[in-house]
Amino acid sequence: MRDVLITVITGMICLCMSLTAYAGKYAKTSSGPVGEFRSAGNTLGCNVGSFVENFNSNSIDAYMPCMKIGHVAIGASRSHVERKLRGLISKRPEKNGKETRVYVINGKRVKKGFMLESYIAIEYQDDVVESIQLTGKPVYGKLKFSSLSLGDPVKKIKKIFGNPTSTQEVVIDDKKITLYDYAPYPVTLEIERNRLYTIRLSRN
Repeated sequence: MRDVLITVITGMICLCMSLTAYAGKYAKTSSGPVGEFRSAGNTLGCNVGSFVENFNSNSIDAYMPCMKIGHVAIGASRSHVERKLRGLISKRPEKNGKETRVYVINGKRVKKGFMLESYIAIEYQDDVVESIQLTGKPVYGKLKFSSLSLGDPVKKIKKIFGNPTSTQEVVIDDKKITLYDYAPYPVTLEIERNRLYTIRLSRN
């Protein structure tokens, strides 16, 4: 598993999230709970319910109601997120009002510091959520993305989402990872040992 070691000296980690933006038409569905993605033929569809009055398949509004992990949603304010999310362990300010914050979900103390077993990293633009990454061991509770939780088997992922648009085999920290891409949506899943290891979402 790709653990992240937080040393006592620095107390910081460097998190790099690489998400690809796609242009394309978006689908909607009435399957599954409102605010969740479901398979819609050869793509995903967002059950927007009454969130979107005038559905436009070329607008990001067509899927934005589904872009959330638990209570952490793309477009939410940092103050709203941090009212419920605890465990802030690092802040990395960037240029032009951007900042990445990492919050521990599960971890353990080791001789040289603290080992993250699961964490959520959020990129803010002017204190508004632009991207979300949830990584690590299974997290039990409310941090779900469209009924998917870390540790879920590939069989469940494909039952809910269908087949990904494309896949790619990569090696990260000596671990073999399969990337599931769901273009045109800015949604990427990482699979390790046939189980969900990382969820990545971004605005576009």
